[in-house]
Amino acid sequence: MALFSKKPAEKTPLDGIAVVLADLDGVVYAGPKAIPHAVESLNKAAETTRVGYITNNASRTDAQVAHHLRELGLDLVTEDVVTSPQAAMGLLREVAPAGATILVVGGEGLTHEVTKAGFVVTDSAESNPAAVIQGFSPDLGWRNLAEAAFALNARPEGYPDGIPWIATNMDWTIPVERGTAPGNGTLVSAVHLATGRLPVVAGKPELPIFDEAKK
Repeated sequence: MALFSKKPAEKTPLDGIAVVLADLDGVVYAGPKAIPHAVESLNKAAETTRVGYITNNASRTDAQVAHHLRELGLDLVTEDVVTSPQAAMGLLREVAPAGATILVVGGEGLTHEVTKAGFVVTDSAESNPAAVIQGFSPDLGWRNLAEAAFALNARPEGYPDGIPWIATNMDWTIPVERGTAPGNGTLVSAVHLATGRLPVVAGKPELPIFDEAKK
């Protein structure tokens, strides 16, 4: 009778898993190119399991990230992508009034979410911002970091310890096509050394980005 018994199905790492959250930089791609086997593996996982894509990289919008992933061959919609700027908006709403002016130290991915959340974007501490939010952009320079320091070192009325400071993430490095480069944590550290302060963080491994992904 043993000849006719069915062989038990082999277990896989996805057994009992409802959702897979895939990191992106250095996991799915490095710069514009896919990591070997990443696309095929995630498309296979998506046949039986809900797959989401989460990134600490604040330089691009969710739509731009989704477009890049589709170019690489992944099957997804924009809503499958969760970015650290999206996660940071929940933190920003807790510390800044609706419609407040926010000093944004970052690129399009961050300014897009701040504007979409109903805040006014500024790049100058002279605009008396209600908070500073900082995320990675390859175009950030000394002047941007200096404006953050000016705003965070000020002590406006009602803020004896200074205005709130939110960072999208604290990754020291970022993998790109040519290798490993300084990440947002390195740039945040420069502002930290100029102010003696530390930000509240939205991205991995902190909880806000995972809470946003669960939504």
